[in-house]
Amino acid sequence: MQASPQGLQVGAFDWEDAGWAVPGVDLAQAVDPSCHISASPDLATYWAVVRERWPHCDQADIERLATCGAVWRALAAITWEAHHLARPWADAFIPNLRLYEAELTRPGEPPFRGPGPGRMRALRIGFLFKRPYRAGFVSVFPKAMQALAEAGVVVDVIACNERLIDLSTVRVEHDLYVLRQISGVSMSLAGALHAQGAAIVNPYPVTVALRDKVIAARILEADGAPVPATYVVSQPDLLAPLLNRGPLVLKPYDGTCGSGVHVVRNEADLLAEPRLPNKPPILAQRYHPPQGRDLKIYVIGERLFGVRKVFPARTEAEKYGEPFTPTAEQADIALRCGRAFGIDLYGVDLIESDGQTYVVDMSSIPGFKGVPDAPLHLASYFRAAAERAANGRPVFEPPVAVSP
Repeated sequence: MQASPQGLQVGAFDWEDAGWAVPGVDLAQAVDPSCHISASPDLATYWAVVRERWPHCDQADIERLATCGAVWRALAAITWEAHHLARPWADAFIPNLRLYEAELTRPGEPPFRGPGPGRMRALRIGFLFKRPYRAGFVSVFPKAMQALAEAGVVVDVIACNERLIDLSTVRVEHDLYVLRQISGVSMSLAGALHAQGAAIVNPYPVTVALRDKVIAARILEADGAPVPATYVVSQPDLLAPLLNRGPLVLKPYDGTCGSGVHVVRNEADLLAEPRLPNKPPILAQRYHPPQGRDLKIYVIGERLFGVRKVFPARTEAEKYGEPFTPTAEQADIALRCGRAFGIDLYGVDLIESDGQTYVVDMSSIPGFKGVPDAPLHLASYFRAAAERAANGRPVFEPPVAVSP
């Protein structure tokens, strides 16, 4: 990935020459960097190496694919910048790149996973977003992606909205996918990739569970996390008997960022609740008045970060909150939540009330606002996870100790 006036551009990294390669990048060099041969479009010279990689192709196929540059497509990505498009080979290569790229991963063949342990190649990470981040948008993720690109990782932004997607082309093409958008087309594509064996942060089934507060609350409670007494109804009137024992907090079952969360104290409040025609589930929890600010615990691998925040946050400064060091009890609760789902990248919302600590929410890949150097921590995490996936190891290594 490179910087340009139009933003970050994807490119193929030439490990030997430490430069950005054209589609004719030497196949032997890409498969085995110790073999340094000058770049050439005539990749069929290295038939023995190619045959081992793609046994379903005969030599004629490889010669045709190599001439068109599609072998490169399975190894890296192209930089579609003007100075490359103006090169002499552009007219011959570009029309055929898309045409022949699918030849290398035919139905029934395993997806391309790279050269395997002990051989260098650029890691590939795909970020599933609703749309690309706009210039000036405040988020840690563009900076994390920039840090990954500067470290030699090929980073692709997979923007799912406002585009036509041919589902037959959806296949595993990255070592790791980051599922930042937890609804809409991005979520559906993550499910399709999960069904094909993709490594995803966080895994599709876990993301689905955390998206549904009913499922998440039950999993947390079953694992011993201190959640308030929790109920689910299809219409608010059914909660009336519970108000005899005190106020309740009502939440949309699929809400995010605190949207729709409010306290009801009496039946008049319940009668004022909107009656939606499709009767979506409503989550209700016993209200415990918080003492002080809400406590956010962010977990990135083995590192825990505490941030005190006002809820609801009304200013940008309030969204970033005030850093604090979690106590041993708070850290233990946060880690227990991660173990319940088998993940090590998430956020937990805690409150303290009458000397008790309660888990009131948990999110998959939150915004990490208020975490010092969050982009660098995230980039390091994503790169390590991609390396584990590329080498056939589990992506997730749940934290077991506090590391402030």
